[in-house]
Amino acid sequence: MPKQPEEELKQSGEPSKTRALGTELLYASLSILKENGSEMSSKHLFEKVAERVTSDAWATTFYENGNLRWQSILHFFSIRSVKAGFLIKNRGLWLLTSEGESALSLGKHGLINASREAYKKWKIQKGLSTSSEEIAEVDNFEKTELTQDEIEERATEGIETFIKQ
Repeated sequence: MPKQPEEELKQSGEPSKTRALGTELLYASLSILKENGSEMSSKHLFEKVAERVTSDAWATTFYENGNLRWQSILHFFSIRSVKAGFLIKNRGLWLLTSEGESALSLGKHGLINASREAYKKWKIQKGLSTSSEEIAEVDNFEKTELTQDEIEERATEGIETFIKQ
């Protein structure tokens, strides 16, 4: 049986396809926020990210729940940046903090590493597990349910659409 692309990447020492895409998406998102006054609606931000980051067929497939893969990956990767204090998400609005702006100077891989380390510290402070299996969960990421942020963003978009009518 042939190896799956994710397995080949792991065995070669390269980051998983999900991790590589998440790194690109998060860095692009925070950069776009910086270029646009440090805050944007998630809808507008995701439109800008789609223009900036080249996505292949794998990244543009939909999950069974209707979520676009790359958007779900970005939501997932943004959680660590929120816990690191680089990003604030509030009812569909994404805000880049001064710490996030500083973290951009680390480059895309430095940003991901800083987010991961800050997330680990946050989990330890909260008394939550930081096992290597859990930290590596991003390598096996397959999003099947909506996050709280995605639910709030969809609700806000629906309300805005209703108000405009």
